Amino acid sequence: MRGGVARRRLLRHGCAALVLAAASAWGDPAQDYRDGVSAYNREDLVTAMAKLEQAAAADYVPALLFLGYIMDKAEENERAVALYRRAAELGDAEGMMRLGLMYASGEGVERDFATARRWVLAAVDRGHLPAMVVMGQAYLRGGLGVERDVRTGLEWLELAAAQDYLPAMRELAEVYRSGIGDVLPPDPTLSARWTERAQALERRRREEREQGGGRKEERG
Repeated sequence: MRGGVARRRLLRHGCAALVLAAASAWGDPAQDYRDGVSAYNREDLVTAMAKLEQAAAADYVPALLFLGYIMDKAEENERAVALYRRAAELGDAEGMMRLGLMYASGEGVERDFATARRWVLAAVDRGHLPAMVVMGQAYLRGGLGVERDVRTGLEWLELAAAQDYLPAMRELAEVYRSGIGDVLPPDPTLSARWTERAQALERRRREEREQGGGRKEERG
């Protein structure tokens, strides 16, 4: 992914702050992670990198993933791969999927579609819904080194959608709206059906959040 020159320079500056971080005893990795995310959102990258690196060094998976995301955006791809790989080795499905996508794109590692699929499917085996969508998109478009198979692609998307995963529902609505070349003609009826299901799910979740907020106010 692309990142600005200024951000990359700040990221390298932030990495230098690890010297200071390493000099102190580790605190709570979860708190370090929260502090790091907060600093990142304030664009205080020196503090963010020090805190996130400290949490990542303690194998705190959310820190590994977020730091990997930062490195990926800054085009520090080899570092991103290493962070995602560590999260994957710790059994995290999101780390597995992201590592697979790095292999698929050839960023930070030699492109290897077989390895990419292996990691994405490992995430699927852990019930990771975004990985199911990745597999669906791969079969619909002939990505990840697989031959295009629209039926299989739709099945992957439907599998995720059946578990109330909104991105899968939206992808199905778009696929049926636009069709896929000569392979799958547009189907406005199915597109509308998936759009309605997605909208209904969004409404239900919004109502649940509002009801939850009301209960908190009552307790307060």
